[in-house]
Amino acid sequence: MAQHPIFNMDTAPCLFSLSYYIAMSETIIPELFHFIELHKNDNPDSLRFRFHDTVEKWMPLAINHIESLQKCGSKFGALQPEIMGAPLSVEQASSESVAMIHADIARHLVENPHMFLDMTCGLGIDFKAITNAMGQQCRSIAVELQDILSEAAAHNFRDMQNVSVINGDSVEWLKDNPYRFDLVFIDPARRNREGKRLYNIHDCMPDVGSILRLLREKADKVMVKLSPMLDVSRTLLDLPCSELHIVDEGGDCRELLAVMDFTSPEIASDKVPITIHSSAKDPFTFTRHEEQSAKASYGIPNPGDMLFEPSPATMKAAPFSLLSERCGLTKLHPNTHLYFSREINPTLPGKWHEIMEVLPFSSSMAKALAKKKLRADVAVRNFPLSAPELAGRMAIKSGGDTRIIGVTAAEGSRLLIMLRK
Repeated sequence: MAQHPIFNMDTAPCLFSLSYYIAMSETIIPELFHFIELHKNDNPDSLRFRFHDTVEKWMPLAINHIESLQKCGSKFGALQPEIMGAPLSVEQASSESVAMIHADIARHLVENPHMFLDMTCGLGIDFKAITNAMGQQCRSIAVELQDILSEAAAHNFRDMQNVSVINGDSVEWLKDNPYRFDLVFIDPARRNREGKRLYNIHDCMPDVGSILRLLREKADKVMVKLSPMLDVSRTLLDLPCSELHIVDEGGDCRELLAVMDFTSPEIASDKVPITIHSSAKDPFTFTRHEEQSAKASYGIPNPGDMLFEPSPATMKAAPFSLLSERCGLTKLHPNTHLYFSREINPTLPGKWHEIMEVLPFSSSMAKALAKKKLRADVAVRNFPLSAPELAGRMAIKSGGDTRIIGVTAAEGSRLLIMLRK
């Protein structure tokens, strides 16, 4: 069995000691997991009230794990930790599919790695995925500030070779140790002590912007997981990125992932490759310079054409003219980020819809549609009415097999595009 030392740099008292439970595993660990299995569907708050005076010191851990299980569902897949001690960490932790994207990026970044560091281990989803990608010849170190999470990580990674878990402040630990890492991964905490969400790079912990000099001294390459709320242009100015990845999952933009390569010359922000990752699609890579140089074509679609709706990550990345020029799509309008073509390109990051009708929008057309008492989902793109206002004008109730999008198209015309779901 691999050895997983925990270096306790934080003097704050632990709620429990997993290392003690592991030493007593013949009796305590089976009892803990029996309790979890028995109560995994119960309300965690009710369990805390019911067992608040129990003599079992592992009870808070067991109930926290049950709450974590209920929060994560199938999110972690094969990377599911055996022990999860902090339910709040489930929200920020990467899903299995996103962690595997991180692992794939790491694999392509580093050849023959010898040292990997995760400065913000948390539940260890990314750490485990990237460590597996690095291979057994690589020593992997996970640092976690919270006692409960670092103890859980030591248990969860007990069978992985060349892995160490450190309990402490990762910035201070990095300053005090002589190692240089092939790759460092950072997922800064995006909530403050009051639980308020944080988005700005400099508000999160650790503040990556303030430790860039330290990272240059200690790492060849760094991957930083960032809030999906951040502006792409601002991020490229705040960090010396060599790559920027934007990840879409389940119809939402999940994160920005900044890559910094300190072994190569710095790249101008408009030349940094930006890669969009969208579910079951090929990655789409471009630079802002390419986007600025691209020329889009504009037009009005016909029934039978296929409408392309970019994914949220694509909307975040904004390769709006390039989608038209590079992929042969016709754009509706410079500010209406919808496209059409005769054929579907299934590799592009977004959804395709069949166009059934294209109608000019007017009061008389809205009244005519209202008489049909249609059921449809209504949306708008660059349109003078909101979706509820447009649905109200046409007396349309949600549901059915049709989607109607109000758009501004070429030369400023207002259209209603009827789509088959």
